[in-house]
Amino acid sequence: MDIPNAVSNSPEKPGVYIWKGNDGEILYVGKAKNIFSRLKYYLDPQDVKTKLLMRDAASVEYIVTENEVEALILESTLIKNHEPYFNVRLKDGKKYPYLKVTVNEEAPAIYVTRNPTNDGSKYFGPYVDTSAMRQALKVVRRQFGIRGCRGDFDKLRLCLDYHIKNCSGPCEHKVQPEKYMADVEDACRVLSGDSEPLLKRLNGEMASASANLKYEDAAKVRDKIRSIESITRRQHAESFEFENLDVIAYSVKGANAGISVISVRGGKILSNFFYRLAGEYRSDPSKALSSFIQQYYEPLSSLPTRIVTVTLPEDSDALARWFIETKGVKVDFLSPKDENTAAWARIAQTNASVGLAAAETTVEDASTRLQNLIKLSDSPTRIEGYDATQLFGAHRAVSMVVFEDEEPAKSEYRLFNIQTQSKDDASFIKEAISRRAKHTEWRTPDLILVDGGLQQLAAAQDALSEEGLSWPVVALAKQEELVYVPGRPVPLKLSRRDLGLRLLQNVRDEAHRFVNAQNKRLQKKEGLSSALDSIKGVGPARRRLLLERFGSVAKIAAASVKELTAVPGVSPKTAEAIIAYLNKKRI
Repeated sequence: MDIPNAVSNSPEKPGVYIWKGNDGEILYVGKAKNIFSRLKYYLDPQDVKTKLLMRDAASVEYIVTENEVEALILESTLIKNHEPYFNVRLKDGKKYPYLKVTVNEEAPAIYVTRNPTNDGSKYFGPYVDTSAMRQALKVVRRQFGIRGCRGDFDKLRLCLDYHIKNCSGPCEHKVQPEKYMADVEDACRVLSGDSEPLLKRLNGEMASASANLKYEDAAKVRDKIRSIESITRRQHAESFEFENLDVIAYSVKGANAGISVISVRGGKILSNFFYRLAGEYRSDPSKALSSFIQQYYEPLSSLPTRIVTVTLPEDSDALARWFIETKGVKVDFLSPKDENTAAWARIAQTNASVGLAAAETTVEDASTRLQNLIKLSDSPTRIEGYDATQLFGAHRAVSMVVFEDEEPAKSEYRLFNIQTQSKDDASFIKEAISRRAKHTEWRTPDLILVDGGLQQLAAAQDALSEEGLSWPVVALAKQEELVYVPGRPVPLKLSRRDLGLRLLQNVRDEAHRFVNAQNKRLQKKEGLSSALDSIKGVGPARRRLLLERFGSVAKIAAASVKELTAVPGVSPKTAEAIIAYLNKKRI
């Protein structure tokens, strides 16, 4: 595509533009009030990130929208669906846990998740202090009886949680649905920091019970009040003036950028934490803030009424309308002009600077250490790890895991099923890396790590050489944690505290975990299937129903004819055949 010509023909209207690479991969999605004006900027980029983008860009497309808010929503949707490499990526967001309340279910549950999605549930967090999160979860379940189980609600039965009073038993109607939903609403109020109305009501109930000489009931309410207040004391500290306020500060140092967020709900500090951003955003903090705010607030249920930032995000008016149209909440963006907001901004800015300094030190130490150890031309930002294993039965496989900026990129993991008849790990490694090298559409690794010693290292080098490639490769031996580097007569024996070694160990251990997980799945699948396949009258559909109902072959073998015939399609004759066959096999 003739990019300058495409830009000159672009419309002077609001919308979304999409930069693509040679293979059609979406590299970057952006929004603009005026598509033509924004795209002109890319023809003569000044900052590092945009220069790198334009180096890889082969074409540009755009979608015209009616207004800025539509462009904002469309941009958010496209980024979420495609996860373009050059868009702002939150490095640490998925590390923080949230409490999820599935309010869209018949009997909502509460549990911990690290992956908030726009699924209609309510999310509370993120929690930096996991002990505070566990305490909050414990209190909410104990005091409000909210279930913590997952899965198909219609198939659930009373469990230990009911008997130890951590659940009110909605699965078997031990609590009225209206009462259960009211308890869920109260739990959500406590988690969002809005506990004062509930505490006032409970204090009234306690006083009433005491006045009527119902001292046992009064004591129960008193304990409930104390538990709720313990969450408040653990999670909150007194704020200045605003009741619902977030303060966001942006910090940049060198090629790294980070954002600190202080959240205040109900007049108290709910959390204070730091996010490191991936990429180079030094030249345009307002744009980085705009993208961050969309990603950060989209899954959250507890929202501020004001957001204070030193640098206002790009198109803050459009962002405010985005909150109204997508979240149903009016949010004002403020600059820290008065003494109160200025004090908050200074605190957030200090936390952003401190957080970035700590993150930058860790990243640079580990990657620079590896660069120096292995004599690489640049710090390795993409590392691929390989581990070979003999899977269940006759299956052989090599796992490939990918770390980008020291974090697992799980969407890029692969498993190579090995075809070669040889039984040694080195030949497995050679085949896997040879096949990987043919995938030119995948990003080139800065470093390849193989699990093993000299043999595995040589096999990887041979595979790359035969493909005409010179990708850097090292091997890490398990027992003594020796690092084998091409050209070195002896392996490197590093301190257990060495950051470079720790990064290699993380990649190696993840490759090992991934291939073992595949092995367990295969073993379970083949083991279950083989045990039931030989029974007359049990086809794939009935086998699936049996396993869904009982969970394992052992439990199917222990079932009675009556229990088996409760499964659709299983006749008494088939049930007897199942019991006879499985018990004969002693499953």
